[in-house]
Order: sequence, then C-alpha cells, then structure tokens
Amino acid sequence: MRQVPHLNMYILAFGMLFLTLWNCKEKPVPKATVEKAEMVQTISKTIKEIAIFADLSLTDTTDITTLMSFKEIDENGMLTESDAQKTEQLFKALTKVKPLASFPVVEIKNTTLVILVTKGKGFAGGIWAKILIDRASGKVQKIQFDHIAESEGYGSGITRKSFEDQFIGMPAYMEPNTLSLIQDGKVIGEGIYKIDGIAGATATSKGVIDMLHQGLENYQNYLRP
Repeated sequence: MRQVPHLNMYILAFGMLFLTLWNCKEKPVPKATVEKAEMVQTISKTIKEIAIFADLSLTDTTDITTLMSFKEIDENGMLTESDAQKTEQLFKALTKVKPLASFPVVEIKNTTLVILVTKGKGFAGGIWAKILIDRASGKVQKIQFDHIAESEGYGSGITRKSFEDQFIGMPAYMEPNTLSLIQDGKVIGEGIYKIDGIAGATATSKGVIDMLHQGLENYQNYLRP
C-alpha cells in the first residue's frame, strides 16, 4: 500500500488546530464572580436609600460592603455584627406599630460617620428619623424625618428641609434637656437647643423632640466619647 507523504505532519497540524479552537471556547464564569454579580444586582431599594442619604455614590458594579459596615444594637446597648438583609428588615420595621427590639447601625467605611435611626409617635401615627452623625465630633450632620399618617400641611411638615435643618450641628449625645420646642409662641421644655415646631402640629412636633431624646438614648454607650 502506497503511503501518503507527510501524513503524520497533517494529522499533527490538525490536532493542534483542534486544541486551539477548543481552548478558545467561552469558559464558564467562576462561581465567585457570579456570586459577586448577583450581590451587586440585588442591592435593595432600602439599602440604596441609606447610601444616598449618606451621599455615597453607587454604580451597577458597586459592592455595598466596601462602603458600609452593618451592625445592630439592642435596647441594652449591646452592639453586634449584622448584614444588609437584616439592616433592611430593621429599617422596614420603622413603619410598623410594634417597637423594635434592636436598632440598625450603619457605619460608613473609612470615615467617622454613622447612620442611626429613632422611632416615635406623632399625632396620627408612627414617625421616625434617619440621622447621620460624625462620631469624631459627636454632632448631627444630617437628619431626615418621615411618618406613616400625618396630615398634609400639618404634621407632615416634619419632612420639610427647613424643619430638619434645625437639628444639624446639635450633639448626638443627648441629655433629657438637650432640646426644647417653640410652639405657637410658647417654649415647651427647658432644652438648650430650641426647635421651631410645625404650625398647627403641636403633638407631632413634640413627638419629634421626645423621639430624639428617647431614641438616641439607645445609642449612648456607642456614641459616648
């Protein structure tokens, strides 16, 4: 039988081409990469709102754990590690009637800033606040109030920026007489810092003062210099 010239060389070249094409096929994405992508895609609306409140920038590839540390503190002042999912649950519980057994603590990494929350009662229902605090100075940097059922034009006025801005620069380590309320020309309480209440919403305005005095007390061991 006549042998085909250089047959072995052709076979070898074909084999090398086949291996090259096989190696060029799309490789499966490593599991760790998939998990990270899923984590980025599932950042909840609540966690995004917390990040925006702290003036943090998010992108489609942001790993939220590089920006914030999640913790919680119970009513006895015991601080424990937490995660984004539990923090989201605690923030959502602010809108419920049932009191919180523990409160979220969100620390902004590489800074001395922390976000705390307080929960109280207005005239028509629950009220709450997100508070950005600088632990180094012990002062309020930003505050945002919200409510469940306050009347438009009255108790809902606690969400106005002009009302919220009155609290900026105040000490986060609050004694019972830190704040007082000026309502309808009268001073309610003996606090050092006087807050102009919302006209026609005495109960809700007073509820804010009480909420901050009582709510921030939960964090005093954490905030204590």
